[in-house]
Amino acid sequence: MEFDRNPIAEIEELLDELEDLIENSAGVPLSKKKLVSEDEILRIVESIRSNLPTEIMQARQIVKDKREIVMLAKREADDILAKAEQQAQALVEKEAIVGRAKMLGQEIVAGAQRESREICKATGAYLDRLIMQTDDAICSSLNELRKAKSMLKIESENTPVPMEAPKGNTGEDEE
Repeated sequence: MEFDRNPIAEIEELLDELEDLIENSAGVPLSKKKLVSEDEILRIVESIRSNLPTEIMQARQIVKDKREIVMLAKREADDILAKAEQQAQALVEKEAIVGRAKMLGQEIVAGAQRESREICKATGAYLDRLIMQTDDAICSSLNELRKAKSMLKIESENTPVPMEAPKGNTGEDEE
């Protein structure tokens, strides 16, 4: 058999030869089985394989490569999804932290404002008491001064004023 023709035609011819071998083989009595030459079948199969076009071999390699590529793509997709989920979780956690920080900040500000109002009230009350005490003290001092002035005035009216002798002529020895 010569193989200078097209590989597909050669394969078809070898398949026909295989079919003829099976059809022309002796049958086993009382069954549908046939006795075929193992060596002849293996020779035909090997010839078919050797005549397979390179495109079929390439297609097999492409199918194998496709499986590997699909597996790699699936792994990469799983990795990307896992990373995206981690990032999403981190953002959720960060958002929760920011939310808690904002709430805590608002609580701190509200507390500081309440405390500031209380301090202002307490300061105002203290200043009112201080002013009243100062006013009372000033009024009391003023009353004491008025009493003292009044007493001084009464005493000065009741006390005779001594007369002073003129200076220069005292009646003592003259020189």
